[in-house]
Amino acid sequence: MDPQVIASFAQFGAAGLIGWMWLTERRQAVVREQQLGEAHAKLMRERESLDVLVAALRENTRALSAIEVGQRSMLGLLGRIGRMRSTGWSGNEQGRNQRAATTREEVREDKGPVAGGPVVVGLQ
Repeated sequence: MDPQVIASFAQFGAAGLIGWMWLTERRQAVVREQQLGEAHAKLMRERESLDVLVAALRENTRALSAIEVGQRSMLGLLGRIGRMRSTGWSGNEQGRNQRAATTREEVREDKGPVAGGPVVVGLQ
């Protein structure tokens, strides 16, 4: 420590030392308050950024959920179309009438081995 500072402390005695310590603590408290204020402001800026990020994530999740619902609907529709095709459904009334007429003719042509019992031929 500088001898001149020591001389100044000795001049003011114990009260001077206590006063100097109090002033030093107050200066440090002001610096600490400034640091805390800066840290708080930084956290608030980061919070705003995180709020924007969470909102974007929420919207993306909503969009992905909508896509999933659409894909599930599409899959269900394709499954129904596949089942219709495997059963011979053509989607138009004329095709259904032709199949029904063919089935009736096949039943009329073949009475079956049992006394007059019809046997349906050609149905899947």
